[in-house]
Amino acid sequence: KELEAAKKVQRALLPESIPVSDYLSIAFKYDPMEEVGGDYMFIKNHKANDSYGIFLCDVSGHGVSAALYTFFIKAITDRLNKMYYDNPLYYMEDLNKELTAGMVTHYCTGIYSYFSKNIDNTVTLDFVRAGHPYMIYYSKKDKSVSLLESPGIALGWFPEVQYSNKKLTLHKGDRVFLYTDG
Repeated sequence: KELEAAKKVQRALLPESIPVSDYLSIAFKYDPMEEVGGDYMFIKNHKANDSYGIFLCDVSGHGVSAALYTFFIKAITDRLNKMYYDNPLYYMEDLNKELTAGMVTHYCTGIYSYFSKNIDNTVTLDFVRAGHPYMIYYSKKDKSVSLLESPGIALGWFPEVQYSNKKLTLHKGDRVFLYTDG
């Protein structure tokens, strides 16, 4: 019963609906390997400037302890998103500091991506990666696939980590894939 309750609570952390945008098409699939685990994500629409923040992380370990750690991460990311939704670098640096100061039983890989529309109808993707698998980028113009490489170690190991902010201009038809290994 406790495992089933943890599963329901963890699924409740996922977005209930996907924000509708005139310049982004967003979709996700959640299919955990175990009953409960450490994958977590959110998609936030910042209506004031019609931008979107997507955070994805994968907690070390599996089972109930990893799921509990995701609740800790959710509490922190909800607060940080109000302050740094448009600044992935500050967002991830503060998240790392809070994770290392709080519960040190786990660590997680993560990526925060911020999408904003430009005047010329392109989209700027601004992101910071923390040990998470590289995003996959498909360029419609070049008909090519590449990894969006960016340095960064996992969150929750060391309090003073410097992450790297990367930017990419996306054009109509381009695609970006975020995923976890779970």
